[in-house]
Amino acid sequence: MTDTTRYYPEHLTQQFHLKDGQLATLRPIHPEDAEIEQDFVRHLSAQARHYRFMSYLNELPPSMLERFTHVDFTRDMGLIITVGTPPDETEIAMAQYSLRDDRTSCEFAVAVGDDYQGQGLGRRLMETMIRAAREHGLRHMFGLTLHDNESMKQLARELGFRIRIHLDEPRLVEMLLDLHPSNEGEFR
Repeated sequence: MTDTTRYYPEHLTQQFHLKDGQLATLRPIHPEDAEIEQDFVRHLSAQARHYRFMSYLNELPPSMLERFTHVDFTRDMGLIITVGTPPDETEIAMAQYSLRDDRTSCEFAVAVGDDYQGQGLGRRLMETMIRAAREHGLRHMFGLTLHDNESMKQLARELGFRIRIHLDEPRLVEMLLDLHPSNEGEFR
C-alpha cells in the first residue's frame, strides 16, 4: 500500500439525493479519478474556474491533477461528489484542503459545477471537510476567495468563518475558522 492510500477515510463517504432525485455520492478522491476530475474542471464555466483557481485555466496541468487525485490522507483531504456509477460516473463538485507549514492549520478550496449550484453541495462538502480537519486535530481552516465571490463568502459566514479583506491583496478575501472554538487563536 502506498503512502497516498495508507489511510483512506472511507467513513466520510455519504450518499444522498439531489433535488432532481439523482443519487449522488460524496467520497474521498482516488488516484483513478484523474479523468473525471479533469472533465469536471473542463466543464466549469470561465467564472467558476476563475473563482476556484483565481485564473482562467481551461484544464488542470498534469502536476496539479496528480496533486489533487493522489492525496496523502494522513495530512491532506480531497473530496468529490459524483453522480452515476463507474464507468459512467460524473464529478459534479470537489473540495480539498492542504496542511499548512505550521502543521496546525489547513487551507481549503471548493468548487461546484455550474449545473449543480444552489443544491447545498458546497455546504455538504465544507461540513465534511471541517469534520475531517477536526478529526486530524487541526486548529484552523483557512481559505481565500475573490472579493466578488458572494456565494462563497455567504457560505463561509454561515459555517462560522471570520472574513476579512486580504492585507496585501484587496481583491481577495481571507476566511478563517477556529476548528476548536475553545482554543484561542489569532487570524493569521
